[in-house]
Amino acid sequence: MEILARLGLLAAAIPVFVYGGFVFLKLWKWFVVPALKVDPIQLPLAMGFVVIFEFLKGYKGKKRSLKEEVKLMVESVLWVSILLLTGWVLHFFV
Repeated sequence: MEILARLGLLAAAIPVFVYGGFVFLKLWKWFVVPALKVDPIQLPLAMGFVVIFEFLKGYKGKKRSLKEEVKLMVESVLWVSILLLTGWVLHFFV
């Protein structure tokens, strides 16, 4: 049962990852494009940047319970949503 739950968590991580790329894409469009006069990026490239940032952030290597993993994923979605909301408000002033 634990293996199925972990597979479900992995399946849930995919849309969370895409959502993180989407938020990065929007923030890039709202702030980097006008400030640096660069081209907008596409979703796959934004997701690639998310991968790089996660790599640079590092993996702690700590074994977590399934409940802790779910909590961490929910917190991640909430944090990224707060960043999106904050960026959305700020982009009206740029």
